[in-house]
Amino acid sequence: MLTVVTMVSALRDNKPDTIAINCEQQDETILTEHYVTFIGLYNPRMSEEEIHEIVDAVMESAQQHQIEPQLLMALIAAESGFRRYAISSRGARGLTQIMPDKCEQDWTDIKFNVSRGSSYLKEQLDRFSSISTALAAYNAGPSRARKGPDYYPRETRLYIKKVLRIYEELLQTTKKSEEAASAVSSLFTLKILKPRLFLILVGTEFICHLL
Repeated sequence: MLTVVTMVSALRDNKPDTIAINCEQQDETILTEHYVTFIGLYNPRMSEEEIHEIVDAVMESAQQHQIEPQLLMALIAAESGFRRYAISSRGARGLTQIMPDKCEQDWTDIKFNVSRGSSYLKEQLDRFSSISTALAAYNAGPSRARKGPDYYPRETRLYIKKVLRIYEELLQTTKKSEEAASAVSSLFTLKILKPRLFLILVGTEFICHLL
């Protein structure tokens, strides 16, 4: 963790580069902890080790397939509630509810399941260039998605609404974390000689008072 003492010491020693690196690491850590908390609320019975494994798989797959991790996290929440052994009445399986014909490996494997679901979601995003339509294709199939919202089953309409709601909530969390990191970074551009800095940590936000 990046502490107040560390930042003040670095400022006095004129080492802004070191602090900037630490701030980026701190921001990533904060986001990871937000995702851990989010999953834990969805599935309280899940072990902490399994939660971290899911978060790691989501971050890795999101980067690999160029998908926002918030969108992928929201999709998994709506699809399975983060239950890795979930099987739907139609046979969809695991965290991302992939169909049996896409399970060329062990579908209970967290990394594989998340990666396979991410790949399919990316395919729909590239095909339709619309998040809501891509979600419809993921849930009800590309053919039905092409017909438009008027032809979506009620289940699909509710599914899209749920994913987008969770997605927006996670985006807001990310925004707040980025604003907190930006507030800290702004300290390093100050050109005041020997300022007395009092840094107050409130949640994930830093307040700087120059006296």
